[in-house]
Amino acid sequence: MANQALSCPHCGRTGTSSLPIEVGRAVRCPGCGTKFIAGGNTSPIIPTNVFKPIRSSEDEAPLRLTNDSASRGSKSSPVEIGLRHLKNPIMLIGGVFPAIVLIGFLGYLWYETTTKARADTVRTLKIEADRLSALRPEEALEKYEQLVLLIGNPSRLEEEQSLLAVTLSSRAKLLEVVQPIRDRRKAESDEAVRLATLKAKSMADAARLECYRANISGIAWVDTKAGTFNGLRGVKVSLIRRESPRSELGYLLEPLQKNRTVGSIATRNYDHLPPDQPIDVKGLWSLIRLDTMGPTGTPNDERYQLLRDDAVWPIVVRRAAIATTETGIDGKFSMEKIKGGRYYVVAEYFTEHAFIEWILDISVEKSGIMTVNLHNKNADMILNKSDDGG
Repeated sequence: MANQALSCPHCGRTGTSSLPIEVGRAVRCPGCGTKFIAGGNTSPIIPTNVFKPIRSSEDEAPLRLTNDSASRGSKSSPVEIGLRHLKNPIMLIGGVFPAIVLIGFLGYLWYETTTKARADTVRTLKIEADRLSALRPEEALEKYEQLVLLIGNPSRLEEEQSLLAVTLSSRAKLLEVVQPIRDRRKAESDEAVRLATLKAKSMADAARLECYRANISGIAWVDTKAGTFNGLRGVKVSLIRRESPRSELGYLLEPLQKNRTVGSIATRNYDHLPPDQPIDVKGLWSLIRLDTMGPTGTPNDERYQLLRDDAVWPIVVRRAAIATTETGIDGKFSMEKIKGGRYYVVAEYFTEHAFIEWILDISVEKSGIMTVNLHNKNADMILNKSDDGG
């Protein structure tokens, strides 16, 4: 019988067979795998000695199971139809080949678009870099560097190799111009950081030392060649702050305006500094003395007279001093109630044959008595009037 309907007594699945199945023949359910007798006993076959085993799989009738809707003749689902189409070689080739062609075409369009956009970017960067090279070299150099990165070094495209060579040459020429500018700017930035650090440290020190008060005393003397000790009487001793803001330097340098040489040296060294930049007064002293004593090779007798006639440094000291005193007949001096801070003790002394000058660095960092002695060994300058040291 064709398309005979059967039902598995074990799992309840229904199905049909395209081959005739005699009553009493063993059939295997493809759903649960259980064997049962067609048209006979509805219980699963249990292997025992009573029933003969099936000799081969050929004795089993093929059984195609369907769901209830399929057994009633309903249409296949879209998924089943799609799976049958995928198994069809003609349908598979007819669907995949156009998809491959479409993907390839879209890839080609993307490549052409990106290539054109890249070429436009390269052209724009080159034109902009050439235009800026004479006006703003730093910006032009940045454009050339971007261009080298975009092209690649070495270039992967033969048509861009000549452009790369020209770009590298132009960048090298601009680098010779721009690098000194960059170095100077970096040095200025580093210097600004250094000065800001020094200023912050100076302000912190001033705040820390502000509460202290000290009395400064000492003796001024010289040791002669004969080994005698001579106290220096009438030495004017001044106390000036170690640093002065650039904004106040104009007041100190006012006496220098009458001397063009000293004024030009000071201007060259200090005018470019910011107004709040602290200036070391000893550096100013060095400039003034350098100019006062004349060029190298000037005889000592002439230098002695130049120093004796100099009026610039004494005026600067007088304007910058916060305390002034004079040594007594025994060479002793004292200054009282000096605020905590950092100072220079400044003094000079002329004899008939020599000149001696001190500019000593001291720090008042606690209250009490502080001793500062002035003698040959700690003098900043000793000049004998005669070259033979007489």
